[in-house]
Parts: sequence; C-alpha cells; structure tokens
Amino acid sequence: MGDQVLPLPSGRRLGGPQCAWLVGVLFFAAMVACRWDARTGWTELLRFAGNTPALSELPALQGLPVARMRANGGYDGEFYVQFALYPDLREPTLKKTIDSPAYRARRILLPWVAALLGGGDPWRTMQVFALLNVACWFALAVLLRHWLPPDNWRHAAAGLALLYSVGAIDSVRYSLTD
Repeated sequence: MGDQVLPLPSGRRLGGPQCAWLVGVLFFAAMVACRWDARTGWTELLRFAGNTPALSELPALQGLPVARMRANGGYDGEFYVQFALYPDLREPTLKKTIDSPAYRARRILLPWVAALLGGGDPWRTMQVFALLNVACWFALAVLLRHWLPPDNWRHAAAGLALLYSVGAIDSVRYSLTD
C-alpha cells in the first residue's frame, strides 16, 4: 500500500500517508460543517443551556436566534461568549449570567479577539467566537504538517493523533478558551 500513489493535476503524487492526512483534515471540516444551522449559525458550538439566564437578560442577546442544549447545564462557551459581547465587562447583568466572573475573566484573550473581529455586532461576534477554536485547530494542522510531514505512516499517524486528541476536539466542540 505504501507504493500506491494518487496522481495530482500538478504532476505531483499523493501517497498513502498524505491521503490519510488529507482525509483526516477533510473529515474534521465536514464534522464542523454539520454544526451549521441556517437559523442559528454556529451557536450550537457555544453550548447554551435551555435555561440560560443570559438569553433572557442580556440586552445583546435579545431576539437573536441561539441554539440551546436540551440539558439544563451549559458549558464554558456559553459564558465566555458573554465576555466577547461585553469586552469592557461593565454590563451589570454579567454578574448574574456568568457562573464565576472572576475566574472566567482571567481567560479574556479569545473573547476580546471575537469582539474585535465581530466589530460590535452581537450576532457576528457570537459566530466568530464559535469558530475561533476551529481556526486554531486548522492552524495546529498547518504546524503539524510542517513539523511532522506526512511523508510516512508514522508521521501521519502522530499528526492525526494530536489533531484528534480529546483536548483538541473538545476545544472545538465546546468553544473552550484554554
């Protein structure tokens, strides 16, 4: 199987390890694409709980279509996106809608990046925040492709194992900032 190659239009050839790498990256992209909803966008990745106070109390979220989990407990993305919506942290309602503001305020970089890229628009800011970890995953894929070029099965397997580690996947699935 190591001798089989896939010819490309450029004249280069793609061997088994490179094909495995490409399939791994495309599979991830497909799984993220499955999370898109025409009405709520990428907000499923934010993991808002069905009973989240922020959805009813924060002015920036009023009237926005947000995907909600069926379970009552939300997850980190639900709380950190609120910092992205109010990066100056002056919204008084944040004290009620975020479970541990002092703890979470120490992880402000990604919310600030989302606020900056969202340009003050709450809907766009939520979409950006939900996709920041996806962008980080792809950046990791580029770095691993450079550090462990998938020109042999060992490098391809090691790179894919890192990309599909629980930490890397959960950071995307739950919009984790760490």
